[in-house]
Amino acid sequence: MEHGDLTIVNRPTIVVVLEGVLANVVFSTTGTFRKTTTHEIVWLNTPIKRLATMIRGYDVDIDVVTFTAQEVADEAAEFFNDIGLHVSTVQYHSFDRWAQTLPFMVVQQVIDSDQGRLDHYGQLGRSVTQGEDF
Repeated sequence: MEHGDLTIVNRPTIVVVLEGVLANVVFSTTGTFRKTTTHEIVWLNTPIKRLATMIRGYDVDIDVVTFTAQEVADEAAEFFNDIGLHVSTVQYHSFDRWAQTLPFMVVQQVIDSDQGRLDHYGQLGRSVTQGEDF
């Protein structure tokens, strides 16, 4: 419902997987006795520009999902906020659980670059080349 209108607004939702499509996530472990795992997100310029074009130019909702860690999702949400790119959600999910619930979500397509994960999306999956325009 929008502005007092009682009709439900249904907009297409596209899910974009963060790692492999929008960025490379690199994990490193430091320390000898007390192991500390840190991560670095290396953003890929061309896919980020395409994402901005999709959000600003078309009437679609973009959900960004990561299967790596909640900290990665939090950092990605901050990045999108910093650059003024209004994605609908940025969430971390366990891949197996998320793939199980995908048939029950209202999703137009899932954009991913990993063939192993794409096999679980069925006809919703759209394969892209890492770091390239989609």
